[in-house]
Amino acid sequence: AEPLAATNVARAVVAGCRRKLLVDRHAALVALREGFTLEGRLDLGVQLAQHSNTDLSLLLQGKPTLSAQDLLECFDWSEPCCAAVTYLRELLQDAGAFGATRRQLLLRWCTGRNVLPVSGLGRKVTFATADVPQNELSDGRLPEASTCFHEVRLPSNLSKDMLRARFDQALDEFALQGGFGRQ
Repeated sequence: AEPLAATNVARAVVAGCRRKLLVDRHAALVALREGFTLEGRLDLGVQLAQHSNTDLSLLLQGKPTLSAQDLLECFDWSEPCCAAVTYLRELLQDAGAFGATRRQLLLRWCTGRNVLPVSGLGRKVTFATADVPQNELSDGRLPEASTCFHEVRLPSNLSKDMLRARFDQALDEFALQGGFGRQ
């Protein structure tokens, strides 16, 4: 092993990543492959060949785009906990306010997912009220998301315009921070 220098740092990073992703996990990757192919007796190529690349991509990666309707179906609208839920639904239906990039960001913010599975979410995102006393409206509280519980907590006593501004701020801050440690 040669000493680390400016001339070989790129090779060292690639080698380290390769080792971490492939070499250190080799036994686990082989076990996974063997489990899916019945210890090598099943050729998955034959089974997968009947599917188009698009179908396989959807199966393995999820929907590449997220429509407004897809996003609305991610939420449980059946029991609105407060007027803010109604306001939020109206906001999400506004294509001008919530374009494709914003929809993807919202999905990631409240579920931790980068893409929507083809069959939709197994568990819809619910709403809870984060009660804010009337005299504390200007304290700047933002809506909060819990990806573990698939829940969005909304301040209950904000006007539609205030909710929109706070919601935009929450998503903007999430995006600026890289969201979940991703840069």
